[in-house]
Amino acid sequence: MCCFSRPVRHVSATKIFARSMPDGQEVLVYGMNVSLDEDLAMVLPLPVTPGSGDDAVSFIDLSGYPRFFDDLGKSFPEIYLPARKGGALSRLGGDRPTLPVHPVGEFEASYVPTVGDFDRLDPRFRLPSTVWSALPQVRDHGFAVFKLRRPRGLLSWFRRLRTVHPMAFSFPRRDPSTLFFPTLHVHDGEVHPRASFDHTLYCQPDPDLAILLDWERSAEPLGHSVDAAHAAGIVDPDAPGFRKTLMAEGPNEDVVISAAHLRATTVLGELFLLRDAGAHGPTARPAAGTSPWPMLPADAHRKLEDAIATQLRALTRDRRDDWGLARYRDDLPERWPTLVEAMGMGDTGSRRASRASRAPQKTPCRLKFYVWTERVAPHEVSLAFHDEPARDLRDQIQADLSGVLDEAAAASGVPSAGASSPG
Repeated sequence: MCCFSRPVRHVSATKIFARSMPDGQEVLVYGMNVSLDEDLAMVLPLPVTPGSGDDAVSFIDLSGYPRFFDDLGKSFPEIYLPARKGGALSRLGGDRPTLPVHPVGEFEASYVPTVGDFDRLDPRFRLPSTVWSALPQVRDHGFAVFKLRRPRGLLSWFRRLRTVHPMAFSFPRRDPSTLFFPTLHVHDGEVHPRASFDHTLYCQPDPDLAILLDWERSAEPLGHSVDAAHAAGIVDPDAPGFRKTLMAEGPNEDVVISAAHLRATTVLGELFLLRDAGAHGPTARPAAGTSPWPMLPADAHRKLEDAIATQLRALTRDRRDDWGLARYRDDLPERWPTLVEAMGMGDTGSRRASRASRAPQKTPCRLKFYVWTERVAPHEVSLAFHDEPARDLRDQIQADLSGVLDEAAAASGVPSAGASSPG
């Protein structure tokens, strides 16, 4: 979550990098474009280990590496986006020792260990208690506070919109199996259920979770584009990075990568990776009556997912040689024949044109298939191949994967669409 202690004219192009550290710490780097009319504070609630004390957060000075996010982005394909509109954020409005102030490049930073410690800050940088009443989920968090200064000088009026240098720090994670991104934001002192996002998220998770993550993988280790020395140890130069873009309206909440969630919704087989697509993203759990697929109780849903994985293991084992399957690896390049093909649509004119315009490449690769049926919601099946399969074979694979869902649904007793669900 990101809150400001005074009105902000404009915020856009938010970028966040998170890395899981071996000692249970998480490193966070935060960047954005912002337009300020006055000095203020940006507050980031953090799920720290309870009782961590006043010095739980260690701030990292990246003022010498203002291009951190620019270089990080070079590890990924360029994203073409409409002009960023950003948005204005409205004002949020004892004799104990004041909290330490840490100079971090052009910022001053403090760590507030509890909600009750905000009175130890300069009054300009506090948030009213009513804000925390509306956010009970963060009342036991700690808070990183960055004091931002408006531009000074004769030209300040013309350069109020600026890209601040990255703000970086580490903190002890309450749950070391998660990676936390502070993406929930507050408008007008209220927490709205939905919000418009202009965020790019990057991460380096633990290696055993990286292969399960449904984010875009960098083409090479981050050390190829990021200056590891200037990054102050924040980035592992020998490991890949992952990226997710949030460029639309969605639930106003923090993003958390959970090991338990990934393992519950993703199956890694010898020759495939299977993902319950409905369990990832903002439409993971539609309200009853809004989904075209049967809404199953949790135990029935688990039974279906187990049946799909069992059927898929058998199918890929039987078709291994016929399909030219290879052991699944997430570092293989991912091919995208055509969008309509990936979505399993009919033989449209654009697909027919693609047959003649693009020949399969004779190199190892991964292909991602989106599969669903009348009774089973969308699933992603990623397969690894020794060579990119020809179009006719891809069509056959798509049909056989749909058959897997139908067989699993029948074995699990899943009703047809519109029928009442079991249990």
